[in-house]
Amino acid sequence: MCESIWLGSRQMGVRNSILAQRCRRLVTTTARILGLVIWMSSGIATAQPGRPVLIATIKTERSSPPIRFSPDGKTLTIATGMLVGAGAPSPIGKVPDTLAPGGLTLWDVTTKKVRAQLENVGVDCTGIAFSPDGKYLAMLDRAGISLFEPASRKYRVFVPIADLDSSPVPEFAIAFSPNGSLLATGHSSGNVKIWDVTTGKLTATMRVKGMASDLVFFPDGKTLAAAAEAVYLWDLEGGEKPRSWAEHRFGAATLAISPDGKTLATPGDSKEVWLWNVQKGSIRQRLGVDYKMVEAVAYSRDGRVLIAAGGNGNLPGLTLNPGIVTLWDTKTDKMLHSFRALDVTVRKVALSPDGKLLAVSPLDHLLKVNVWDISQLLPKESPTKK
Repeated sequence: MCESIWLGSRQMGVRNSILAQRCRRLVTTTARILGLVIWMSSGIATAQPGRPVLIATIKTERSSPPIRFSPDGKTLTIATGMLVGAGAPSPIGKVPDTLAPGGLTLWDVTTKKVRAQLENVGVDCTGIAFSPDGKYLAMLDRAGISLFEPASRKYRVFVPIADLDSSPVPEFAIAFSPNGSLLATGHSSGNVKIWDVTTGKLTATMRVKGMASDLVFFPDGKTLAAAAEAVYLWDLEGGEKPRSWAEHRFGAATLAISPDGKTLATPGDSKEVWLWNVQKGSIRQRLGVDYKMVEAVAYSRDGRVLIAAGGNGNLPGLTLNPGIVTLWDTKTDKMLHSFRALDVTVRKVALSPDGKLLAVSPLDHLLKVNVWDISQLLPKESPTKK
């Protein structure tokens, strides 16, 4: 229509050049928008300078599913299995027969497609962790502590639920030691247990105040840290007394250790991420964010990037508070980027080993996991002077 007006104005000698110029710009802009829509509908997504790119949205059968990349970076594992409806039969210590499709979803990083959906594996799973060599995927599920072998797809119960603290799904945090010989689990009762992966025997039990919601081994394997009403650290070789940092007013929901073992990152009380000096046991830096709830933190494998994610919480039936991801350069503690990663608050994150892909899982009200290419957000190395 505007093009006709413009052409007609020239033919009739209309002097209103301003109208002609505006219509010409409108026609050009419309064409560009139509071209963009066609490009987007083709499913092509490429990394743009300085911007994250959404490369996949994976549907799930539950909100807030545990997510992890395999150590080789080839697979994203999502624990999506859950009971169908309230009151579905589930004898303690046994995997129930009635499940939602796909207990584990295996997403292929190369093809960017779901490679497999495995049923009867990881039912009602609250946490997953890969062994460093990728041989095992440990799960906290309805059967207890279970081990899944991705190569053979074998599944077995490592520690039956009857041998754990009495609760249908008692454990909430899980982590392998760096050498893969130990497995730590955290309980809602405040128990933190360490298991020998080879024998399946319990080797140690520690206590925290509140629920042990996250666990991490230090890179040297000598220290275990737990997030609860405070941050707890244990010297696994027995050389030092247990330590706790109780500055959190509402407790620490999660934590991450830098690859050099010198800095521990936790959510702050509000709109902050706290960086702890491990040796001194004090906060060395407070990084601000634009959202109230920091639900997840993670370091890249090389330690160059710190990631935090969260939002402002969600209201039932509403998705008015988007989930935000923020990245910092750890050399300068300067923010690299902050972007909307989900339509609701982000609860969990998983970073690929090369640091280029980021998967985000929602707090609630949303049955999907988004996978982002964040390669263009990473800090650039300065050219080496010869």
